[in-house]
Amino acid sequence: MANQVSNLVEERRRRRSNNPLVATRYQLEQVIHDFELDLCLIATEDGRLFASTNDADPVITELFAAIASDALKDPNSATVQGVMRACGIDSHARQIYTQEFWAWEQPMIMLAIGELAESEELDLFRAILGVRRITRQALYDASA
Repeated sequence: MANQVSNLVEERRRRRSNNPLVATRYQLEQVIHDFELDLCLIATEDGRLFASTNDADPVITELFAAIASDALKDPNSATVQGVMRACGIDSHARQIYTQEFWAWEQPMIMLAIGELAESEELDLFRAILGVRRITRQALYDASA
């Protein structure tokens, strides 16, 4: 029981920022680190890159952001597989994961590439909750 209480008090984030975009980047960096992913980004529904990590290749992130909606519908589509090949990602060894969610008052898509166990896939939802928490705080701060 004492262990559970100390976990509740322990800080959940390792890095903080009052800038919502920087905080979102930190969240994505943590996801990549925790799950040993090749890439994790957030795109808008219309294919614009919203956020990625600072060390991500900008050409690759833009390409994946542009096809995020396609990947959401069918990660095995010719378009998605073509971009993976063009970026040098072996689609047999790595998988693409997508999840749509609502943030910044619009639909967004988290796209991750790597190899996740089923339980780790569920942890991507935790990352999305973190992004949504950042969004809510930023929108609250802007309205105050």
